[in-house]
Amino acid sequence: MATSQVTFTIHGDVDWITGTARAVLEQHGFKVSTSDPWNWTAESGNKTKTMLLGAMGGLYMKIDVRIMGGEGGTTLVAITRGSTGMAGGAINVKKTSTKFSTLDQAMGAAFGQYLVGRTEL
Repeated sequence: MATSQVTFTIHGDVDWITGTARAVLEQHGFKVSTSDPWNWTAESGNKTKTMLLGAMGGLYMKIDVRIMGGEGGTTLVAITRGSTGMAGGAINVKKTSTKFSTLDQAMGAAFGQYLVGRTEL
């Protein structure tokens, strides 16, 4: 089964952590909107086009981001797949899984030496 959520535990300045997370999302083609500083939605692609045209309509993907305080001065950044790709059929399910995996790796690399831990669901 594909990973649907990854939580990173990072030690460092919260402004740097949030800026880094946002930059990684934007570098991977996501537009980030925030309901507050700690809860974000990142979307790429066109949801309507994907629903109408399937895989030919491109890939729509939604990521929910939650930033929380952790133990010992750490910050947790949880990224959760908010869409499965089913609207685009089997092709987009695979693409969504691959793109989430790529985002997971990029986020971990961006946090670098400040990354204390990583858990997945």
